[in-house]
Amino acid sequence: MGAAYMAAVLEREGYEVGILDAFVEGWFRDPVPLEDDPENIPFDAVERVGLSFKEIAARIEAFKPDVIGITNLFTCQRKNAHTVCRIVKEIDRDIIVVIGGKNPTALTDVTMQDPNIDFAIRGEGEATMLQLLRAVEQGQDFATIDGVAYRDADGTLRVNPKTQFIDDMDTIPFPARHLLPMELYFDAAIAHGGSLINRRYASVITSRGCPAECFFCSAHGSMGYKFRYRSVENVLAEIDELVKTYQIGEILFEDDNLTMHRERAKRLCNALIERNYNLTWDTPNGLMAITLDNELLLKMKQSGCYRVNLAIESGNQHVVNNVIRKPLDLKKVPPMIDYARSIGLQVGLYLVIGNPGETLDQMRESYLFARKSKVFPHVSVAMPLPGTELLEIAQKNGYLVDGFSWENLTINQYSMHTPDWSVEEMKALKSVEELKLRIFLAPQFIGKVFRSLIERPVGTLTTIAVTLTKSSKRDTYSYLNFRWILKGLLYEIRDWFRRLKTTPQSEEMPDRPRVLRDSALIQFPKWDHKPSKDAPDHVETAMPLVLPEEHAWTLRRSGKAAQRH
Repeated sequence: MGAAYMAAVLEREGYEVGILDAFVEGWFRDPVPLEDDPENIPFDAVERVGLSFKEIAARIEAFKPDVIGITNLFTCQRKNAHTVCRIVKEIDRDIIVVIGGKNPTALTDVTMQDPNIDFAIRGEGEATMLQLLRAVEQGQDFATIDGVAYRDADGTLRVNPKTQFIDDMDTIPFPARHLLPMELYFDAAIAHGGSLINRRYASVITSRGCPAECFFCSAHGSMGYKFRYRSVENVLAEIDELVKTYQIGEILFEDDNLTMHRERAKRLCNALIERNYNLTWDTPNGLMAITLDNELLLKMKQSGCYRVNLAIESGNQHVVNNVIRKPLDLKKVPPMIDYARSIGLQVGLYLVIGNPGETLDQMRESYLFARKSKVFPHVSVAMPLPGTELLEIAQKNGYLVDGFSWENLTINQYSMHTPDWSVEEMKALKSVEELKLRIFLAPQFIGKVFRSLIERPVGTLTTIAVTLTKSSKRDTYSYLNFRWILKGLLYEIRDWFRRLKTTPQSEEMPDRPRVLRDSALIQFPKWDHKPSKDAPDHVETAMPLVLPEEHAWTLRRSGKAAQRH
């Protein structure tokens, strides 16, 4: 989506633009042997899906660009991105290479060590890319361009802080989907989140920025804290275009939090109902539970939503409040799940385990919460991503595992250990808890598959086949490994005896701020937990700002980067 937005802005200004999605264009081909570039093999990877580097080079030579922009969204894929940068310069040293995405934003210094990269764009890039191209054309200085890294005449690296974000989201043109192989996306039917009802789907982003303070999230570095959103009319115009041009039947709203502005979300749902598109839609990035109420859930269902993914992160209230710092009262979630199901919505839970400050028993509570809710959760192992407070904590306290590598930052890899648990204990716990989930929720899972086979036999069989043949062969199925399950059970028994011998202690520690920055958009939920000595009995007012700056996190870290140069 980022490349398509960038292309739309540049086309509007008269530039000739092309997009190569090397991943999807090679999706139906045999996987590329990793031996074609053995230096760029992430740990435990067995295949690379997409076009080979030779094919990518041939496409570059055919297009003959003056400038190439490369998107590096995931840190674990950074070596592939750098390989493409090298290929570009091998074809023609005069081609200007610009790299963007979350990884170059957070690891700007490291990224710019690559001599094959001329510029790095930090964070939201539409305005920056346009300014950069104009400066190149006119021979202007790059020092005044917001959020760009470059080398001056003597080779010294300069990193301009990212301080400006696009406030009027309606001024951004719709993504240049005419430059994308849309039919390949429909044929592949593999979407973010893993589930689709209609193969002809499209991703839509209606807002940017998130005011939450989750310490493991890197979104603020790219899009800031301020919640900026498109008008309902602008969103509908894009959906009109998708339905008319591509006969879209499903929308994936890829916002960090579609419902952050609750009343706007209701207006969007009402508009979708009035339009009578007969579309289905989902929110694969998840929703913040405190932004939802029964009225909104019902409108979502009536407008075509078929699934709500609740990003609660943990099933333990102490971890939610004091480790992750999410403003959520977990007691409010089960009734919400019950109501959502009663009106026909599927429910998903997003959990993150392995956070510093979290114990093994608290991780088990997360799985127990899912089992009690009868929801099969998406469980991620905490990743110390560049640009996050989590990484700062892990580095400061020596929590990173030996041999830690940026290439191994995936949701199934174990990158940390703490005094509370080892990697082996974490892996054993995850194995046995994943097995418990499949045992407790077996009827629900099997019933879901059979219903899907009856309703959409071809689509379901295709999804199963593609998943089995194209998925990575990582150690994803540890819940079938008897050795790890046995270890997990033994550790659980050990911890049970430890609890018997230990006097229970209240989890009293100073509460970290459970607030949302720049958001009086939703009402703060009434808290039922024990208040601190200085706190009022309860809080029912709108959520206050922690800091007056709209993008305090971004400015703080950008300032550090600027001081180093």
